[in-house]
Amino acid sequence: MSDVLAQPVDLVALAARGAEFETRLTVSQLPRLAVAVRNDDRHSLEVSILLSLDGDVVTIRGGIKGELGVACQKCGGDVSTMIDLSIHLVSGELPDGDFDATAQQVVLAELIEDEVLLHIEDGLSHDDDRRCADTLSRYAAEEERPEVRTPFAGLKDLMARSEVSPSGDDDTRQPE
Repeated sequence: MSDVLAQPVDLVALAARGAEFETRLTVSQLPRLAVAVRNDDRHSLEVSILLSLDGDVVTIRGGIKGELGVACQKCGGDVSTMIDLSIHLVSGELPDGDFDATAQQVVLAELIEDEVLLHIEDGLSHDDDRRCADTLSRYAAEEERPEVRTPFAGLKDLMARSEVSPSGDDDTRQPE
């Protein structure tokens, strides 16, 4: 990842010179995204952004493309989802602006991560239910097995070790 994307930067200064970045980000470089998706380095995002300044307004334009792995909501297996976003963020106070470029320094990777997190669909599952069938049938078989409860299984052993016979007579008494 470009050091500029990972570090707090003065967006006004970068935008004034028309800074442009093209890089590849892996899921492991974006910690909040890594929690939401499968965290492996097979999946990455191609990021290209251009910063511009018009008066005192910073504009971030660009694109984010890549493939991410998420958990299928039916079986828990891997499902791939494609990310293909065009971003257009404008500085200013909310609700009109997307971020405040003048009040604090901004980490560009966090802005990129925010955009990706906002665009990941909830409840993704395999398009073909047959891919989930093996996992679902395995879970169904486990649920169909009744739980065998044997609350008195150890009673016979306890009685054999005790001094009292099953008839209630005390075995330890001496004959008179």
